[in-house]
Amino acid sequence: MRPGQSGGEAARLLLKAARGKACNLHGVIDESIHEVEITLQGRIFAVWSFARVKGEHPRDVFCVASHGGKVMADYARGVKPRGLIANDAGRGLDDSGMDGLDAMAATPAATVSADSARIGDALSTYRDGVISAANAPARAIGVRLNMTARDAAHLMLHEQNRGQSPNSVD
Repeated sequence: MRPGQSGGEAARLLLKAARGKACNLHGVIDESIHEVEITLQGRIFAVWSFARVKGEHPRDVFCVASHGGKVMADYARGVKPRGLIANDAGRGLDDSGMDGLDAMAATPAATVSADSARIGDALSTYRDGVISAANAPARAIGVRLNMTARDAAHLMLHEQNRGQSPNSVD
């Protein structure tokens, strides 16, 4: 394999390569759902992927370890979060690392720069992330470029125009 080679060319070469050894990847991915903040308005979670979240969470904000692409948005729409923050994964070709933000419609959504938070580490998204992009609903509540993810998550959580009762419980 060489730099500049297409994915298809590399895959054909890998098919001809000697079989590798199995690796134990247990513990490499933190698949826990971390409840990083609990308030009367809802909770802030840090989770590897929306694919791990069960049920709807209209009162809660999620900081995810995955990219902010359209696939992430497909999973997120089923969860119906109050807000979400993902990783921009270095933006990607045609901004595909963040093209799911606008797909979230009325839900405030943002990405953090891959230069500020580790891809695949949801707690890093929350603790270390710096906002690199935000959709219109997120900007409308004050989420701005270069803001910390923690501050953006608080804005999303405390934004009051969502019609949610502060006393309802999931």
